[in-house]
Amino acid sequence: MRGMAILMAWVACTASASALDLSGEWQFERQARNGVHEGRIVIDNDGQVRMGGRGPVQSYVQCGHLEVAGEQVDIVFTSVKSEYGYMPDHFHCGLHDGGLRCLNDDGMGKEPQLFMIKRTGGIPMADRTLEDVCPARSRPISRARPRGHFG
Repeated sequence: MRGMAILMAWVACTASASALDLSGEWQFERQARNGVHEGRIVIDNDGQVRMGGRGPVQSYVQCGHLEVAGEQVDIVFTSVKSEYGYMPDHFHCGLHDGGLRCLNDDGMGKEPQLFMIKRTGGIPMADRTLEDVCPARSRPISRARPRGHFG
C-alpha cells in the first residue's frame, strides 16, 4: 500500500513537471500604451529567454529568464537592445488554454490589457538571429592558477 502511494506521488510530480515544460518558440501580440506590439519569444531548456519584438516606433530585442512558481510564470527581461529608449518588460503570466495569459509591467508601470502568448513550436535548431544580443549561456571558465603556480 505504501509503495503504491509513493508511486502515485512520483507520477503526479512527473506529470506536473512535464506540464510546465515551457521551452520552445512562442508568439504574442499585445496592446501597449503606444500601440500594438508583436513578437517572437524563444525559451531554452535552462529557462533563458530571448525575444524579438516590434512596436509602432521600433524593433527591439530583449534577453532574460523565467521565474516559475506553481502556475505563475514570470518572464523577466533583464536587458534590451533598441534604436530608441525602451525599458525591459516583465510579463506576469498564468497558464491558460495551452498558453500563457499575461500582463506587462515595465518601467512605466503595469499595462491594463491582458494578452496571450501561444507556443508555435520547439526550440529552433538553426536560429542564430538573437545570439549576438543574447549569447547562449556557457559554463564558467576558471581563471585560477594551477596549484603551485604562485609566482
